[in-house]
Amino acid sequence: MDQYIRIPFFILSDTQLPDKAKLLYGVLLSNSNNEHEYAFGSNKYYGKLLNCSHKTISRLFKSLKKCGYIKTEYKKNNSRTTYVVNLKNEYPILTFDETLSLFSSKEST
Repeated sequence: MDQYIRIPFFILSDTQLPDKAKLLYGVLLSNSNNEHEYAFGSNKYYGKLLNCSHKTISRLFKSLKKCGYIKTEYKKNNSRTTYVVNLKNEYPILTFDETLSLFSSKEST
C-alpha cells in the first residue's frame, strides 16, 4: 500500500456517501492492483485501519456498491475480491485550480 491515499474529486463531492465511505474508497484505490483494479482485504482489516467496526465497514461497502464505485465478488471460502470501478474516462483528473473553481461555482449557486 502507498504511504498516502488519494480520493478523487467525484468521490469527495458525492453527497450520498458517508465520509468514512470516501476514506474507504481512497484506501481501496490505494490498495488496488493498478493493472486489474482489484483489492483484497477483510472487514476486520479495513475496520482496524479506519477505526470502526466490521459492521460499519459492511455498510460502507454497500454504499460504495450502491453508487457504482465498486463491485465485489465472493468466493466459496467467503473471501472477497473488491473491484474499484474505472471511472477515469468519465471523471478526468483535475488540477488544483480546476477543483477550486468547481467548489466556488457550487457555492455561488
